[in-house]
Amino acid sequence: MQAWQIIVASAVLALIAAAALLLPGAVRSPGGAAVLFQTHWPVFIVFWLGVYSIATLALSTYSLSF
Repeated sequence: MQAWQIIVASAVLALIAAAALLLPGAVRSPGGAAVLFQTHWPVFIVFWLGVYSIATLALSTYSLSF
């Protein structure tokens, strides 16, 4: 795997995981996802960075094993 593929795959995985975290709350929220994001954006960013870090580490380790 090339470096740009690891970066893109990790970012997409982190975005999907962070959205899955917030979507259940967005469905119940009367203002929707925008209000939820404005209220809880630090949680979203921290979660996104955590998933991104784990995915990057896993994909980098996987690519170095071959």
